[in-house]
Amino acid sequence: MLRTTSPGIRLAVAGALALAALPAAAADTLRVSIGFPPGGRGDQLYQSFVQHLDEYSGGSLTGKVYPLNLLSFKESLPGLRDGIADVALVPSPYFPSELPVTNFLHELVGLGEVRAEDKDVGAMALIGAINEYMLLECDACEQEAMAHNQVALNAGTSSRYNLLCAKPVYTAEQLEGVRIRAGGAFYARWAKAMGATPVTMSGNEEFEALSQGVLECTTNAPYALIEFGLAEAAPYINTSFPGGGSYSDLANVNLQAWQGLTDDQRRAMLHAAADLSAELYWSFREGDKAGVEKALSLGGEIRAAEPSLEEKSEAYLQEDLQAIVANYRDNRGVANAPEIFERLTQLFDRWVPLVQDVDGAEAMAEVLWREVHSRVDPADYGM
Repeated sequence: MLRTTSPGIRLAVAGALALAALPAAAADTLRVSIGFPPGGRGDQLYQSFVQHLDEYSGGSLTGKVYPLNLLSFKESLPGLRDGIADVALVPSPYFPSELPVTNFLHELVGLGEVRAEDKDVGAMALIGAINEYMLLECDACEQEAMAHNQVALNAGTSSRYNLLCAKPVYTAEQLEGVRIRAGGAFYARWAKAMGATPVTMSGNEEFEALSQGVLECTTNAPYALIEFGLAEAAPYINTSFPGGGSYSDLANVNLQAWQGLTDDQRRAMLHAAADLSAELYWSFREGDKAGVEKALSLGGEIRAAEPSLEEKSEAYLQEDLQAIVANYRDNRGVANAPEIFERLTQLFDRWVPLVQDVDGAEAMAEVLWREVHSRVDPADYGM
């Protein structure tokens, strides 16, 4: 196993503890902050999360979900640090300098694309591998979160991203020069390597930009065809790439709130966190089906890219993984990035057969709980 220690991080932990501005809420009224709007898919997932807290704790632990009205995504890390919330979804890409090791793990989404024949199995295997490494083997991950006065209980992602376009884009000629909204650095690099033109803009601007011809495609999971109304503007779906997904820490807990719980309550939170990772991924998968149906009903199309373009994309992703490792080693302060990548690859290979026959959220949650979260010592982790 890979273990790291840092006196500097320990000092940062002490400083963060001293700066905690607000007292943690009582254990039975945890404030759960998410940057999703009320009533939507994200809100529903976190309502389920607090129900699981109640169930697994035997009624001693529950929470109240605050969708968008307590902390925005950009406020999640400092707000949780300062005790404004007790639990929060922390999107790691918003905090690259604060969470370098976490972001390194989350940026390796290409691993699921190039190392598994079935890309959906690869996506699930990567979720399992990242959670196992983060919670059971990565002291640096634990210290990184504690430096911001919190602990991370899980990682999770959407379903695979597809290329959603206003016109057919399935060949190299069709893709050349196409303006693509890239939802992060991984997607911008991919678009450029494929001969397209990446465009950086908020996801909230996608529909208008596609409708007005500012964009010709966007990288997103097909659920967005309904959730964000993109089916009318981008009904042509290329399932081959770019793949990956948008990783976040789904349930970070304020350190005082965490340490104020009993061991049994902390175990209940870990159990609910395993469920949340599985339910979020499978919720997106179900949303994808509905999104595709909507696009097809509007005259759209769903198909894979031509084989030569798929091969070009996969070759690029192989190279990009090595570039990510080198970048984090040389420029982002993760000196042992090559060793982390090697270990994560080993864990990924272990997880492929574990999720090969998983066909829903419940089955995936059972595997995550058995293989990862139940093995975390609640008396030691984050203490």
